[in-house]
Amino acid sequence: MVEIATREGIDKSYVARVMDLPFLAPDITESIITGQQPADLSVEKLTKRIDLPMSWEQQHKLMSFS
Repeated sequence: MVEIATREGIDKSYVARVMDLPFLAPDITESIITGQQPADLSVEKLTKRIDLPMSWEQQHKLMSFS
């Protein structure tokens, strides 16, 4: 993470926060790409306010996906 942050000129903590995003459930990712995510699901929520579980079922519950 330090190497990525240094190379990209960004903060190491930011790199650490976004490292979990590739593990989002595929349908959640698709919803975000198409703009159909819940209104309260923001970049800030995804990277700062939640500890992203690896279980897709738990992700759905946490982010209000039915």
